[in-house]
Amino acid sequence: MQVIEPTHIGTYAPSKESQADKGIEHLLIACNTCNIAWRSYTPMCCPVCPRGIGAHFTLHENEIWDLMVAVSYLDEDATFHAETERATWKFRNLLMQYATWYNMNSRIIIQTCYMTLRHQDWNPKVAYAMKFFMEEYAAAPEDAYMYTSSW
Repeated sequence: MQVIEPTHIGTYAPSKESQADKGIEHLLIACNTCNIAWRSYTPMCCPVCPRGIGAHFTLHENEIWDLMVAVSYLDEDATFHAETERATWKFRNLLMQYATWYNMNSRIIIQTCYMTLRHQDWNPKVAYAMKFFMEEYAAAPEDAYMYTSSW
């Protein structure tokens, strides 16, 4: 994964409200100096260290390729059902085989995969994968380095 360099840097003090988990669409960004992660829709100066600038992540070209290969092996007529997917691990097995860098416990990686698929042409396989990542994100643990107002 690579960091998207910000074009405009804002400063603010993250609040309890701004850091509340609002789902996979609420962007996670991380400081490239101290590795603290927080939620923001725009690149921001790190709320912990004065040197870092946080930005969101994107997949490298080869990681996008890996992800899309895994998606391509889904059944054309598959529709996502969380219960069925959990029982079969169908897509997770494809990710383990073709996108070995994928980590089901990393919300940043899960979110980055989801955001990558948002920029692909829609088809049933992409829709399945996006729903999968939404469920993965909801089930994944919060990052140990996630900013809280108690920092």
